[in-house]
Amino acid sequence: MNDDFTLDKLDKSIRRLIQRGSEFNNTNEFISNTEKIPTNLHKIIKSTEFIHSKEKFSNWFLQIIKENKIPYDINGLYFGLFETTFKKLFKSKQTIAIYLIGSFSWDQNDSDWACNEDFVPENMYLYLEIMEEIYNNENINIYTKCFLSLAVVFLYLKEFFENPNNLNSLMNNSFYIATGFDDGDLYNLFKVEPQKNI
Repeated sequence: MNDDFTLDKLDKSIRRLIQRGSEFNNTNEFISNTEKIPTNLHKIIKSTEFIHSKEKFSNWFLQIIKENKIPYDINGLYFGLFETTFKKLFKSKQTIAIYLIGSFSWDQNDSDWACNEDFVPENMYLYLEIMEEIYNNENINIYTKCFLSLAVVFLYLKEFFENPNNLNSLMNNSFYIATGFDDGDLYNLFKVEPQKNI
């Protein structure tokens, strides 16, 4: 697979990755199949920043679940991505930030459901080292950066919901998980059933 992406290839590739990843019950089985994922993503997965950021992501989401009690009638959770600048050790850093909102509505064919802010948790924003590394990598173009960022969020979410302990923390009805850039397409990832593994 070519390392760099075009706009057309970005959409097709992220949809293909989501489809392929959903064919595996276990994220580790999926990412160990190197022919199923692009070279750039495989390099990211092997980095210490990927592992450290995965722990940070998981702890952030668990904290939101425990402190905010996702309403029972939320039908969709949206993990939005956007480019931003933030202060880090008194220096401005460019990165891709993540935020979480929930919606009472959800529609497979209408991405506007993710604009509904029916659930807005405290501590809704997250900055990850892996996103900063991706965003500031001068060897890849903007479409590749977008692909890698979306892929990382997908893999983190897939692995998070494979853990029965995390599912037990949810007292909800079933709901859908989606991600995307605020100025781009929305990607429906999977449906969460709190009483079952996905």
